[in-house]
Amino acid sequence: MKKILLGLTAITFIGLVTAAELAPECQNYFKEADAILENSQATAKAQGIDPATVKAQYEASKAQLATLTTEQQTASCKQAQEMLEQVKKLQADAAKKAEAASKK
Repeated sequence: MKKILLGLTAITFIGLVTAAELAPECQNYFKEADAILENSQATAKAQGIDPATVKAQYEASKAQLATLTTEQQTASCKQAQEMLEQVKKLQADAAKKAEAASKK
């Protein structure tokens, strides 16, 4: 999970911006990423990662992204969405392994 959190932080791009300032692809990406980040806070803390730091980095990435052109935002967020899908797959695989281990 630590790798997933770090990956999520790394793939987030660039504070606080309104949805109107972001390309639709970015709005969709951040909607999903927000949910994952929120659900990962307890796990981060358990692994010695400061959830507040992760959240601050994530929010700062949003502000930086808003400074890009719409085309740059679209390209960046499409790539981030692909990486987010990989993170979600890793989470699902980890959950399956944990479930299998608990049945043993």
